Amino acid sequence: MNFGTMNTGDCQPLQCDKAMNCIEGVRNPVATPLEMGNLRSQLIDCPPCLQAFDMEVKLKTTMAPSISELPTADFRMRITETLASIDLGSIDLSKLDITDFS
Repeated sequence: MNFGTMNTGDCQPLQCDKAMNCIEGVRNPVATPLEMGNLRSQLIDCPPCLQAFDMEVKLKTTMAPSISELPTADFRMRITETLASIDLGSIDLSKLDITDFS
């Protein structure tokens, strides 16, 4: 395990197991601000790792509003099964207005 060279300032965050574990914790889509603060406090003595962590937090908070969570495989399967069970033979498509989808 590589825990970098904490306190010397020459640690390489991408090669530091502690930093990478903290960064992975931030990438958790349900990480709370309190959890992220606790992870950040673990890196307070290593400026390079702390900087990498802060960049990951900034990326997450910038991108989060534009990224929607994908549905689970179970949910997709239930939707597929439900759609497959619908009898389309009884639907009269001539009554649908499908001319304006721009």
